[in-house]
Amino acid sequence: MREQGEGGRIVLISSPAGQRGNGQTNYAAAKAGIVAMARTWAMELSRANITVNAIVPVAATEMTKTIPAFGPVIEEAERTGAPLPDWLRKDEGLGTVEDVAGLITFLGSDSSKDVTGQAIGIGGDRLALWSHPAEKAVAFADGGWSADTIAERWHEGVGAEPETYGIPAPKAPEA
Repeated sequence: MREQGEGGRIVLISSPAGQRGNGQTNYAAAKAGIVAMARTWAMELSRANITVNAIVPVAATEMTKTIPAFGPVIEEAERTGAPLPDWLRKDEGLGTVEDVAGLITFLGSDSSKDVTGQAIGIGGDRLALWSHPAEKAVAFADGGWSADTIAERWHEGVGAEPETYGIPAPKAPEA
């Protein structure tokens, strides 16, 4: 793309597991790496007018069928041809593979020429922009930090509001 000199679009595929963790170290680490790669390539390729973004899709696939709350509902929709229920499409942001196509098409088009370095979630009826990592809380200690000083100040300082981790377990609505 750089050699052609006409710019371009690169769209990478990540996963919510890479953004939150999911109990599979290898998978989550690889998917987190894809977002980091998109952000880095966006910087490296900007002078060549090449945009790079990562999508974070949530779609009914063979893998999502293994999630106990999703599996029976996905299989029922496939068996009957019925659409996925609203609680999946809206609350969980889980849809079909076809639901992801619009974002890929948009990111590959000239309409997205100013969108780069982003992690964009899509699934069902939900479109989301994932935040970039940033320092949330900062503290200083004259002369540096010892383990004792960190332990002394952690809970009232930078550790007062810890970040969440893990993908929340989905729950089907009560029938």
